[in-house]
Amino acid sequence: MDSFTAVGQGATGGGTSNGIVVNPEDGTISMGQNTSQLFGCIWYAGNKGTCTDGKCTFGNGFRSYWEFELEPKSTMDYADGFTFAMISAETNLITACGGSVGTSMGELLGYAGTGLSGQGIAPPKMAMEFDFYQNSGTGSTCNSGSRADPSVRDHAALVYWGRNVNSGGCDKSFDDNRHGVGLLTDSEPRNPGDWSESGDGYDGVMYSTSDFFRAYNHYSPIGTHKRFRIRLEVSRSTTPTDVGTYCYNVRGWIKKDNESVPLGLDDVSKDYYDPDDQDTAPDITDSYVLNQTWHDLFDRIYFGWTYGTGAANSNMVMGNFKLGFLNAKTCEATTLPTDYVSAWTMYEGTGATLHDINATSNNDGTITNATWVSGMGCPACSALLMSSSGGQARIASDNSLNVNDRGTVSAWIYLNDYVSWGGIVHKGQQQNFNDECYSLQFSDAMAGLYAPDYNVHTDFLGLVFNGDRRPMFCTQDSSGRRDCVMTSTQLARDTWYHVAATWNFPGNMTIYLNGVAQDTIAMTRNPQTTNSYLAIGAQFTTGGNRYPFDGVVDEVYLYPRALTAAEILALYQAGLRQP
Repeated sequence: MDSFTAVGQGATGGGTSNGIVVNPEDGTISMGQNTSQLFGCIWYAGNKGTCTDGKCTFGNGFRSYWEFELEPKSTMDYADGFTFAMISAETNLITACGGSVGTSMGELLGYAGTGLSGQGIAPPKMAMEFDFYQNSGTGSTCNSGSRADPSVRDHAALVYWGRNVNSGGCDKSFDDNRHGVGLLTDSEPRNPGDWSESGDGYDGVMYSTSDFFRAYNHYSPIGTHKRFRIRLEVSRSTTPTDVGTYCYNVRGWIKKDNESVPLGLDDVSKDYYDPDDQDTAPDITDSYVLNQTWHDLFDRIYFGWTYGTGAANSNMVMGNFKLGFLNAKTCEATTLPTDYVSAWTMYEGTGATLHDINATSNNDGTITNATWVSGMGCPACSALLMSSSGGQARIASDNSLNVNDRGTVSAWIYLNDYVSWGGIVHKGQQQNFNDECYSLQFSDAMAGLYAPDYNVHTDFLGLVFNGDRRPMFCTQDSSGRRDCVMTSTQLARDTWYHVAATWNFPGNMTIYLNGVAQDTIAMTRNPQTTNSYLAIGAQFTTGGNRYPFDGVVDEVYLYPRALTAAEILALYQAGLRQP
């Protein structure tokens, strides 16, 4: 810890104290010193590994581990919080620190942008914040209480920068860790905004229904030190996509020191997440993309901590810090069937065009009312959040999409909330469904399916269509009759699932969930061929009720044949892999 340099100012009266004490003997850094109205930053300034005078080569990313504790107090007063941050060494000096001199805006956590005065930390930058005091207001970012925090006491979140246009003498960029702020482009990622309202960390914001950090430290005998163990992994691509973007994938683990976790949380020599062991799954994740200019500005970085106490007297202690930068890192090799008609892996992470990676078919789509978020698969780290009000991607009609009598459709989905008849992948555009060819979707919450129009297992007729969240797959013939299969498993909210269906007429139709066959029927109707577009995230894209899917869709594949069970399993396993 002796290679760290502390900077910053006391917020009240423009004092010079940074409130930071480095103890080389026990390897700890203390921030706050039980004093209010302070903010400060401390950056590594040494020469280990890829670093020279603190300027470190970002490369393919890094893995880090540290522990922190809030010194127990006799009152509920705790500092606003801190961040562990990576900032560009091209746009910042090692003396950079962001706060508000002369005010009590501890909510900035020392991470604020440059502001109208030019002080602060300039982008590109990123951090994991630990916020102990709720600031739920949504007013001017030049005033206290503007953070738009979740409606709970404390939380963790991933933050980048959010440089809105200055107006009325108030610099809206000054609070760069405000939730939901940013343009969501390849030059300005958007700070996560808790869109799922679950607190499970998938959307970059993690919290519980009660105090998470504060309660664990406070409700104990004074003098008893309880710790949190933190791990953060950041991987970034060093090869651009064909649209010139670079993917950044962020994963974090936040564990109380009394939690039992698989071994290796503090081992920064290798990735912690094992797809075959869900106990190693990250607690908080997000991804974003940068263009060439901004990616280059992130080639050299400073790393360290920033903090703010605000009106509270508190002290935050960091220790047991480890960090390792990654060597060249590539996606694990997979053996997938490559004879797809089209595949939309959603690698773009920005823009309104969904690209088909099959250059021969070139069935690109147009995205409307959808948001880029973190996804599955490697190296495509992004996915599309489809709004319940009609988010979708529309692929224009093309004869290659008419796989009719045999085929496979595959997708990863994350259910935010259940919508009756919500469409995942749907070939057909008429509101009366008379041109429907095939459809991967959900059922209606109340309706039943009745013979002779539907061929399904008799167990499903009028019994299971009562609001349970089961994906179904149907094909339709020219007379409007359908063959349908449905999973036997109800899907939980806020969880990733891989869903795939295969069909072969004459033959069988099967639906799979997470690589396992759930239902099979004998096909009795030959699917029709129509001149209609394909919709992803809804059943159709124009007109009245479009039956949207409320959640995230990723890694959509369409094949002209029924894949084998082994090939479906390979698609599922490929989606679990991360760079």
